[in-house]
Amino acid sequence: MNVKDVLQQYRQGVRDFNGVAIDIANLSDRRLMDIDFSQATLDCASFTRSDLRGTNFSHASLRRVSLWQANCSFGRFTEAQMGRAQMIRVNLTHADCQRANLQKAEIRLGVLHNSNLSYANLSYADLSYADLSRADLTGVDLTGANLTGANLTEANLSGATIDRAVLTHATLNGTMMHGVDLTKTELSLVARSSIVTDAIVWVALDKELSPTSSFSR
Repeated sequence: MNVKDVLQQYRQGVRDFNGVAIDIANLSDRRLMDIDFSQATLDCASFTRSDLRGTNFSHASLRRVSLWQANCSFGRFTEAQMGRAQMIRVNLTHADCQRANLQKAEIRLGVLHNSNLSYANLSYADLSYADLSRADLTGVDLTGANLTGANLTEANLSGATIDRAVLTHATLNGTMMHGVDLTKTELSLVARSSIVTDAIVWVALDKELSPTSSFSR
């Protein structure tokens, strides 16, 4: 199947493209709401600026895919393989990304409000200035991730791995971090009103690190 076939069938009302394989597909600037690409192979595909609301990419292979400025709100990416995906300014509001592999993905300035990223692999991903407010990040792997300026207000990071992650200027108001070890994490200039519960952290003040058991209001 090729891109032309997908677009023609979609216009005819077909939504089930489970398991299709398309090499380097260009599906940019398209309206493909509620389409089912579960278990599809779409490596290096471009969905730049496309409307993908409610789309199902569960178990799909999306390595190096481009979702730049795409609207993927309410989408499903469960266990999708998305290593090195280009997702700058993507909208993943209320998306289900449980156990997705997003290693080294570029998600800066993304909107992931209320998304489910539990047990996802976000190691070495760029989430700088992303909106992760109220996101479920339970058990997520954020090893080496860049969260500079990220909004983690009321997010749940319980059980997350955050070794060598950077949270400079991040907002952690009401963030839940049960069982998280942040001793190897850069927390300089984190919002002072943050709440970190039952975590071992280092707070950087004036470039000098001092240990503490939690943040306080």
